[in-house]
Amino acid sequence: MNISIKKTGKHFKPDADGNKRIIEPRLKEDYTVDEMKKVIDNMYSLWHGVTFRNGELGDNYLKPETLFRSSKIDGYLNANPSTANNQRQRYGKRAPINEPMPEWFKREQEQEKQGKSDQGNWMDQLPDESEVQ
Repeated sequence: MNISIKKTGKHFKPDADGNKRIIEPRLKEDYTVDEMKKVIDNMYSLWHGVTFRNGELGDNYLKPETLFRSSKIDGYLNANPSTANNQRQRYGKRAPINEPMPEWFKREQEQEKQGKSDQGNWMDQLPDESEVQ
């Protein structure tokens, strides 16, 4: 099997020991070459150009030891690349939430700027032990 991920320009030597150790067991488990190609296509659609939460680019994970790992290949084979555009936010950095700031928070921030925090520490507002029966 020629391990080539043409979309990314990556090429992996099929005879390299590391690649053989990953791919040959999947072939013995009756995964076909076409299924392995589908895994590559599916995950390329979901990961290409996406920055993961760990800061790594998704393209860095498009390699045999990730794509054909025994614990992951079924999930990758069944991934739905047609939702790739919707899934991108799941993997990458999310856009900021554009909600208006609550009025109470604005007032609290303004008081803190002016040094007039009237509430103090929330623990200071708890009743003393003598007040609790």
